[in-house]
Amino acid sequence: MMEQLGIVRGISGTDMLIECRRERGCGHCAEAGGCGGSSACARPLLLRVPNRCGASVGDRLVVSVPEGTTLAAACICYLLPLFAGLVAALAVMPLADGPARDLAVALAFCAGLAAGLVAARRAGRRLGSRGALDIRRADATDHPA
Repeated sequence: MMEQLGIVRGISGTDMLIECRRERGCGHCAEAGGCGGSSACARPLLLRVPNRCGASVGDRLVVSVPEGTTLAAACICYLLPLFAGLVAALAVMPLADGPARDLAVALAFCAGLAAGLVAARRAGRRLGSRGALDIRRADATDHPA
C-alpha cells in the first residue's frame, strides 16, 4: 500500500481539499536534472475527496492507495482506449475495400479510441467512487508534512 501524508486545506460541503507533497516520484525528484519533471514534482498534489473522517482545515491525514488500485487505474487509462481502437479498426478491415480502405480503418481506429477514452473516464469515476483511497487521521508515528 502506498501512503502519502497530507493537510486539509479546505472544506466545501461534504468534500475536503487535501494538499499532499510529492515525496515519492521516480526517486530523483530532489536531484538536479533527475527525471526532467522537477517542476511537476515541486507542486503539491491537491485531492478533492469526500470528508468521511470528519476532518477540519489544518488536520493532518494519511492518504493510502492499495497497490492493485494503481495497476487497475493504469490499465483503464491506457489499455482500454487502445484496445477499443484496435477492435474498431479490425472490425472495419474486412468491410472496407478499394483505395479508401486505409482511411476507413484509420477513422474506425480514431472512433474506437474516442469511445475507449469515454469508457475509461466512466470506469475511472466508478473506481474512484468505490472509495479507492483510504484516508485516516495522522498520528505521532507518521512522518511530518
